[in-house]
Amino acid sequence: MNAPICDSNVNLKFLVTLGKTFTEAYAMLKEVCGNECLSRIRVFEWFKQFKEGRETIEDDPRTGRPSTSKTDENIEKIGKLIREDRRLSAGLTAGNAMPNTDAGNQQMPTSIL
Repeated sequence: MNAPICDSNVNLKFLVTLGKTFTEAYAMLKEVCGNECLSRIRVFEWFKQFKEGRETIEDDPRTGRPSTSKTDENIEKIGKLIREDRRLSAGLTAGNAMPNTDAGNQQMPTSIL
């Protein structure tokens, strides 16, 4: 039998709606999710938010640097570079597509070329 897919926030919201205590909810999540379960503190934080009326199960947006540089512009630049020279490595491609990064400012030694 395959292991169940664990979506802790959905399951936790359901358990809060059923009126389960934190201890009961955490034990049930651990039983269902096993090693994929959120940590006890994260479950407590989500439990508290759902208990206070939170509706959404998605993480709140965070301030600061975005976790990815995947943009339409970067995808187009990478596609163009690969079409021009299919031998480029992923590291060189990323450096060439984004010249403002540290990797983009470094030159490849000519002895390697």
